[in-house]
Amino acid sequence: MVFGEWFEKIKNTKGIYEFRIQDSNKFYRLFAFWDRTQEKETLIVCSHGLTKKTNKTPKKEIKKAEMIKEKYFDGLI
Repeated sequence: MVFGEWFEKIKNTKGIYEFRIQDSNKFYRLFAFWDRTQEKETLIVCSHGLTKKTNKTPKKEIKKAEMIKEKYFDGLI
């Protein structure tokens, strides 16, 4: 699923999306998730980012984003 031109859901994740940007010859990825707990507003929460060096997103970075999301909704951060 793609949200606009910027966010793309990472397959086989618990609602983690990538925001991709390219600057010169460098590629950047920001990991994000949606907080839809408010009735009228949705908050996009960016967990962390990295400079992309390969075509494949490291699994440890995806797990880190999922852990941050879990802590966020548990009220720990």
